[in-house]
Amino acid sequence: MKNLKHYILLILISGVCFFNTQTASAQESIHISGKVVDNMTQKEVSDVSVIIAPVSGTDSTSIGTSTNQDGHFDFHFNYDIPFKLIFKHVSYYNDHIVIRDKKSVGLKFEIVPKVIEGEGVTITSDLVSEEELSSSTTIDRISKVDIEQLASFSVFDLVSNLREVDVATQSMTMQSVNTRGFNASANKRFLQLTDGVDNQAPGLSFPVGDLMGSSSLDIVSVEILPGPSSAKYGSSALNGVLLTETKDPFIDEGFSIMTKGGE
Repeated sequence: MKNLKHYILLILISGVCFFNTQTASAQESIHISGKVVDNMTQKEVSDVSVIIAPVSGTDSTSIGTSTNQDGHFDFHFNYDIPFKLIFKHVSYYNDHIVIRDKKSVGLKFEIVPKVIEGEGVTITSDLVSEEELSSSTTIDRISKVDIEQLASFSVFDLVSNLREVDVATQSMTMQSVNTRGFNASANKRFLQLTDGVDNQAPGLSFPVGDLMGSSSLDIVSVEILPGPSSAKYGSSALNGVLLTETKDPFIDEGFSIMTKGGE
């Protein structure tokens, strides 16, 4: 009886050893290395998860690694052959290849980037600002585009084309603007401001047009307020106001030059 127990114990021990030997031989030491590149640009892709999974089924294992900054990966592990090598990245579609050799070195795998379609965006703009719409007075405006397309020498040639505006020209750079009543070469009833500063000639006490104003290259916009505006701008604005805005040097940086010619 004792001998029979010894025989049975020896058979069990031999079976366990045989099973362990078969398992160890099935799970061989595997070496995998290579790089992952973009399918379109052929550039290396970093931070790609490389995961081991069985060929049949969708379950993955905890064995894996990730590509470095150069898109390369290299790792050793024990697993049954064949198996799947799954590649995952947040900006690319998931893909895989089947590995049948225990040593696969220098692999090159291409992954396809995801295409994300966004919704259309519509940008609208008003030709007239809310400030002009809410203003109780009529405002005629000359924009920066109008000034850039000006073919003549002075911006006051555009001012003379506005409605209810009369410009008396004494010379190339001296003009007198008026929007109410009779005009004159020295119109003291019309106010001309450049960036909020009164543009009157020293000692003359009346604006002299473009003689002391900014050049067309520096002007952003020109606004005309026809009619009396004394309540807001004082007694000098009895016939109207001409507001000139120039470029901000902190916004419009750099060097600009303008040339004009004619016959």
